[in-house]
Amino acid sequence: MGSDLRFWSHVARWHLDLQARSKFLPMLREGDAATTSWQALIDSADDQARLEQFARQMPPACRTYAQSAEEFVTARSLLLDCLNCFTDAQVKAVAATVPVPTAKFPKEIALREWLQSLGSDAVVVEAGKLDRLRASWTSWTAPIQAQLNQQIALFRTCFYLQPPAADGQNWTLEYFLQATHDPDFLVSARTIWQNPVDRFTYMGRSIEHPQETLLAGLGLTSRLYPVIEPSLQVSQPQSCSLKPNLVYDFIKAIAWRLKDSGFGVVLPPGLSPEQGWASRLGLSVAPSHRRASSASDCKAY
Repeated sequence: MGSDLRFWSHVARWHLDLQARSKFLPMLREGDAATTSWQALIDSADDQARLEQFARQMPPACRTYAQSAEEFVTARSLLLDCLNCFTDAQVKAVAATVPVPTAKFPKEIALREWLQSLGSDAVVVEAGKLDRLRASWTSWTAPIQAQLNQQIALFRTCFYLQPPAADGQNWTLEYFLQATHDPDFLVSARTIWQNPVDRFTYMGRSIEHPQETLLAGLGLTSRLYPVIEPSLQVSQPQSCSLKPNLVYDFIKAIAWRLKDSGFGVVLPPGLSPEQGWASRLGLSVAPSHRRASSASDCKAY
């Protein structure tokens, strides 16, 4: 019993951390009636790794709470159910105290009714409006459907910051796919575009829909970091150029945000926040000029 309580106390602390970072989203579910619930958003690499670590370390007794053997659940699904239950109860308690904005809402979409339900359960709405609400919600959450379905992708879009050449000033932010559980395994965008297949086998690993995965990640990133948007106007984007002041901003404010949103980021040696880069960097960026010539040369630091 003691180990169970210690385990769940650590899970509860993680849940509070997710809440503090606003890692939750409203869900629209349908059964006999449309209902609203709040779900934990496990999208960052750190949170996904933490989920797998908790699942591995869950005491066996924690999975014996079911009423019968047929209800035996995996550690991962039990963790997710608990996080979602905690999240739903706590966020609804707060949402119930927040009045719905008085602004005008589109009449053809049951947006006001949905907002009113965020602090309760049922969405009271006409059938026609519900269809439009469902379509709008699906479109809104499309970029993170995998995370909402609480699936962990094997590969993710990654951004590799390359220093300028010896005679240059601008830096290069190169695009890669990165293995989620092996940050050192990187496949460059150039390699991906040169292999237009649904399943790409590279160095003994298979990547499902590599081009679609890369483009989806770049599209979502452009919302978080519009600087890369011009580079996406070509049919096969591979990188974008950054001036030194943009490099400073990327390292200071953008890199952690991309990581927290589930993307990979690789910085040159000595420029990670953990290594005290800010005390040395300023606006004059001048680290080593070593460049990664291929995916095999790339290492995540």
